[in-house]
Amino acid sequence: MNFTTHQRQQGRPRPRQNHRQNHRQNHRQSKFHQRTYQRNPHIHPQTKTDLRIMTYNILSQQLLDNHSHLYNRTPRYMLEWDFRFNNLTQEILAAKPSILCLQEIEFDQLQTHWIPFLKTIHLEIASFKKHGTRTDGCAIFYNTNNIVKLFDQGIDFLIPNHPLLNRANVACLACFQYKSRKTKNSKNTTTNTNTTKHSTQTFVIATTHLLFNPKRGDIKLAQIQLVLNATKDMISAVAQSFEVNESQISAIICGDFNSTPGSGILSFCKDSKLQFNNNNRTVTNLSGQTIYQDLKPRRKSVDIAQLAVGTSQLCNETKYMYIVDTNTATATTSSTATAATAATTTTTATTTATGTQRKKSSSSNNNNNNTRKNEMIEISHSLGELTSAYSKIYSDQIELLKNQNNLQPTGELTGEPMITQYHLHGGCCVDYILYTSNSNIQINGIVEVLDLNRIHQAKYGTKNRTTDSLPNKFWGSDHFSLITDISFV
Repeated sequence: MNFTTHQRQQGRPRPRQNHRQNHRQNHRQSKFHQRTYQRNPHIHPQTKTDLRIMTYNILSQQLLDNHSHLYNRTPRYMLEWDFRFNNLTQEILAAKPSILCLQEIEFDQLQTHWIPFLKTIHLEIASFKKHGTRTDGCAIFYNTNNIVKLFDQGIDFLIPNHPLLNRANVACLACFQYKSRKTKNSKNTTTNTNTTKHSTQTFVIATTHLLFNPKRGDIKLAQIQLVLNATKDMISAVAQSFEVNESQISAIICGDFNSTPGSGILSFCKDSKLQFNNNNRTVTNLSGQTIYQDLKPRRKSVDIAQLAVGTSQLCNETKYMYIVDTNTATATTSSTATAATAATTTTTATTTATGTQRKKSSSSNNNNNNTRKNEMIEISHSLGELTSAYSKIYSDQIELLKNQNNLQPTGELTGEPMITQYHLHGGCCVDYILYTSNSNIQINGIVEVLDLNRIHQAKYGTKNRTTDSLPNKFWGSDHFSLITDISFV
């Protein structure tokens, strides 16, 4: 009789195993395969992909510990760094990015964890920036097999005595050259030879993590304006150094914007300008996040878009598409937001000031205060119009659904994921991959973000309990990564 059988016969409980050690020791396979790959329907299925871009807010461990109430329904061992780091690295290994942009990456872990791990898959650090008072920042890594770094730059958004650039957020930029090899078969009567043609593509990557505060859209506007202008300045500097036309240099902007798809911040990025009333109303709608502050996740699933907009049937049919009500997403800001136009004039980063125009309304009120309230402000950036990689893939479906459901002008389909960030206080889409619209970048495909039903399928423990948010057993952050494949045409 073995010892275990004897224990059972005596009614003694079996020794309890340490579930924490079991989860750490057992190899957990990545659930990355659950995320569907969506190909661009307008290109040939065999089109060669040059680069895979991946952006990921990996959730700083210090921020997680300081805001543990957002994750108190997740078992503690799933929130520990070693457990999360394993999930994060498994996802990166499965994704195989050429360019990896990370936000909320801690400096100590950068040296002890990230650089050693990423070197094993030929990714080296190109740029890292954090503010002096914070432990986390942004970083860009690149594959050294076919990419060469030319320049890099870090931008600190905290400028002394500046009315808007007064927060410890950062961005980092890097300029790369991609060396592609295109092999052509040359048919000869005597021998068949292959000729390899080398071509070089120059592009700039910028990643940032904007301020979280949902009520300070004016600060986010100043921050993203600074990033976009800095990207344009880097393009101009590289074009001058290599004596090429600026139109030949593409740009990709990605990261955590802490702004929803229908917000004024995203409109500013995509349209290269933003108009708003110079009144004394709040700035809460400028980033769009305030719509989701009262949306509490429930057990099983919660349709965030349905609660926000009230179009349940449409949301169920388009579970991967973010829907925004344009009536509630109108960008309004206070008079202090006019200082955003000066954001690029007092920074140490070599950026140029953008044009700001004031357009007076047709009101004939003689009161000076009322006149100023009715004044229209237009803010612009110098990079030009930008396009979202995810919305590009869904452009045809968006137009079809708009016509079928008569969404204009009461609503708009953006093509962005329903959520990219999700914890106990709610979730929304705040992460993006944008690229210059008039460049030679072609979006070949994207990796879709899981819907809420699949998030809640993460089981753990002997009772098959479900988690209500991210991170959980399979996903190491409260954000999802965004991934897109591009080629240069």
